[in-house]
Amino acid sequence: MFGLFRKRKPKPGLYAALLSAAHGDFIDSVTEMVTKSDPASRAMILVALANLDVYLSVMFKVGNENPKEGMPTTLDEAITFFEESLTQSQSEVGKRRIQWFLLASLVKRATQLSISEGNTHRIQDAWISLAEAGGNIRTIIRDNIIWDENEKIWFSDIKDRKAGVSYVLSLMMPKTLRKSQKLRAYADEQDIFLL
Repeated sequence: MFGLFRKRKPKPGLYAALLSAAHGDFIDSVTEMVTKSDPASRAMILVALANLDVYLSVMFKVGNENPKEGMPTTLDEAITFFEESLTQSQSEVGKRRIQWFLLASLVKRATQLSISEGNTHRIQDAWISLAEAGGNIRTIIRDNIIWDENEKIWFSDIKDRKAGVSYVLSLMMPKTLRKSQKLRAYADEQDIFLL
């Protein structure tokens, strides 16, 4: 799977340190990271986001059932775990996969915080940027070797730009964010109806 199931010793890194930032600062930092990323990078974050919950559920199950394995049991621990794993991976593909899962975990945490604290306006630009990347995701990931075909399957029904944007806004973005006026206006501009 990319060397996830090896013991790690805690070692705070840049992203792990970011976890201790004030929630608003964390959300703003993640939003800036996403919006300043190129479209291909945002597409990779989308693929990682689509697969993240599957990987996290396995990691959390192992971490809870076998604490000595050193697997994370929370999202914050997973972020630290992914960051530490970057230095452990021997292959370039392995490092890139871990990097995308790390960034997807940051987006997930920032989104959860913005929703739980009623600050959804802080994360909406990140989701608009991700939706834009969704418009080109099939082309970007078609021949990409970082992801297995079963990890790309989430996007197999996307045939055009509008379908990709709609997929991100309607199926990947949390439903709570669909109430945002800015996100609804963006969807209207794309001729996409959000429920």
